[in-house]
Amino acid sequence: MNNNFGLPPILPPFTQGTAQLKLLNGPGVNPPFRLNQVKTVIGRNDPPNIKVDIDLTDCDSTPLTVSRRHAEISWVEGNLQIIDLGSSNGTFVDGQKLSPVTSNEVPSPVTLQPGSKVKLGNLEFEVIVDG
Repeated sequence: MNNNFGLPPILPPFTQGTAQLKLLNGPGVNPPFRLNQVKTVIGRNDPPNIKVDIDLTDCDSTPLTVSRRHAEISWVEGNLQIIDLGSSNGTFVDGQKLSPVTSNEVPSPVTLQPGSKVKLGNLEFEVIVDG
């Protein structure tokens, strides 16, 4: 008999194959967005000029609060990182506003972990592990 009482649950590894972004608010129910690409641009598609990897057009409220190219999530040396791409309404991680990237500076990414809360405009997400 295996008694794990008092021990933390065993979770699958947090990797490029298991990381997801789960929408916590907004219209409708959406499945979690997989974060399995090396770089994932999040925002709103605006064909033919702007194409993003995670399109939040149908998730956003009126007025729109997510920028066309809002944020980028990247896997760097096994870590999941996020930067703000100069969005109008900001990107927040666990309540802290990220400094937007400008053309003159090197981005300062924030590392995400399972359970991290990410806010893009009025949309709130949680980083989860698919297991």
